[in-house]
Amino acid sequence: MEIEWLAEDLQTLAHTSKLTISGKSAVTPQVAQTSLQAPPQTLTKVPPQASKVAQVASPQRADTLTEQDTFGFEIPKNALVVVGESLTRQTVGGLGKSAETTDALISRLKSKVVPDRINLVYPRVPFGSDASDHTSLPIPPLSRHQIAALVDVQLEVDGPFVIPPLQSGLDNLKQFEIALDRTIVSVQTFRSSKEIVGYFPRMEAIDIIPDMVEKYVKAGVHFFAVDLAGASNAPSQMRMIVFHIRQRLKIGKRSGEKSEKYYLHVFNVATARKSIQPVAPISDIITHPYGVDSTSGVMWGGGQLETPKLRYYSTSDYGHYRPAALGKLAKSCSCPTCSGSSFKEIYSAPAHAVFRRLRRHRLFAYAEECGRISERINAGEPVKSYWPYLTTKPAAASDIAKIMRDVKEIRANLR
Repeated sequence: MEIEWLAEDLQTLAHTSKLTISGKSAVTPQVAQTSLQAPPQTLTKVPPQASKVAQVASPQRADTLTEQDTFGFEIPKNALVVVGESLTRQTVGGLGKSAETTDALISRLKSKVVPDRINLVYPRVPFGSDASDHTSLPIPPLSRHQIAALVDVQLEVDGPFVIPPLQSGLDNLKQFEIALDRTIVSVQTFRSSKEIVGYFPRMEAIDIIPDMVEKYVKAGVHFFAVDLAGASNAPSQMRMIVFHIRQRLKIGKRSGEKSEKYYLHVFNVATARKSIQPVAPISDIITHPYGVDSTSGVMWGGGQLETPKLRYYSTSDYGHYRPAALGKLAKSCSCPTCSGSSFKEIYSAPAHAVFRRLRRHRLFAYAEECGRISERINAGEPVKSYWPYLTTKPAAASDIAKIMRDVKEIRANLR
C-alpha cells in the first residue's frame, strides 16, 4: 500500500490523498459510495455505460436490491467503493454459530464488489437494531466467536483491507484489544497481505482514543476509518482522532516523510443536523479539512419519514432546505433528479419516492462539490485555495468557525 499526499492546505490541515494498492488507486476528497453491484443478468436494465455503473444505496438498505431503492451512479476510476452492510440483530446473533447466516452475509457482500476498484468491505455492527414495531433493541457486545467470524467474512470476500470488528457505542479498551488482536492473528494465520484498518466507531468513552491510535500505529496502520453516526460529540471525537493520528505518526504542520502520511475515510457522516429550522447547515463540513471523502445519504433528522421533513441539499451554501423554504433558493443542479424538474415536481410523490430522488441528487451534487474542494486544495494559492472557498458558504459559517478553532488547537499541540 502506498499513500501520497498530492497537496496540503496548511491553514486548514486539509489534504488531497492518493491511495494505491494492488495497482488500483483512490483519491480524496471524493464521494466513496456504498455499492450494490447488480448481478450480470440484470445489468441490461442499467444505462449503456453499465460496466462503469454500480447500484448505490446506504448500508442500511444494502440487502434490499430493487429498482425502486437503487439507481445508476458512475463511479470515478480513482474511487474507493464501500462494500457495506449494517448488520441486523439476527445476523449478528448467528455469526460464529450458524454457517447459513455467515455464508449468506459473505454472499451478499461479494455481490456488491465492483471490479477494478479498491473495495473496502464494511460489515458494520450497530449499537442496536430496529424491531418490527420500529423500536430499537440493543445488540449484545460481540463475543470472541462473533469477532473471529466477522474477520473471516472479510477475508473470504477478499478485499484489500480488514476492519477490526468493533461495535458502535464502544465503551472499553479491552473489547478493542480483543478485536484488534483477533484481526492481526487471522491475517497472519492466513498469510494474507491484507492491510488492517485503524477503525474508530462511535464511542461512549473517548478517553480510550489515544490508546487505540497508539496500538494501531504500532501495528503498522496508515489507513484509518471513522464512523461516528449517532454520536452527540462527533466534533470532539473527530478532533481527538485526527490529533492523535498526526501526533503518533509525527506529522507536524506539514507532512514530510513517506512514513508520516495517512489516509482517512469517514463513514456515515450526517448530512444535516436535527433541526426544526427551515434551512439547516450541513454538518459534514466539520470533516472536510481532515481529508475525509464520504458521507451518508440521510436527508432528514430521523423519526418518521415525511415529505415536509425531507431536505434538499444546496452546494451553494451547504444548506439543507425543507420544501417550504425552497422558494428562496435558485436551483442550479443538473443531476438526473433536478434536470428538467422544478422543486414542486421533485416533491410531488410519496415520501419514499421523494427520499430516493433527493438521495440521488445529494450523491451527484456532493460528488461535484468534492471535486471543487479538491481543486481548491490543490491550487494552494491565497485567493483560490480551500480556506477562501469555505468562507463563501454562509449557511456553514458557524461550522467553519468551529473547524478553524479545532484546527488551531491541533496545530498548537503539534511540533
